[in-house]
Amino acid sequence: MQIGVPKEVKDQEFRVGLSPSSVRVCCEKAISFVETEAGWGRDF
Repeated sequence: MQIGVPKEVKDQEFRVGLSPSSVRVCCEKAISFVETEAGWGRDF
């Protein structure tokens, strides 16, 4: 299974689909795809 977490591209928009702890769990189970720099605007 793949869960996509794209980074936001609109100006002044910093939301992401998963929290860092949720991404960690998904990555441990090898079921996610997190785009590079997703969450940087929120200091994740």
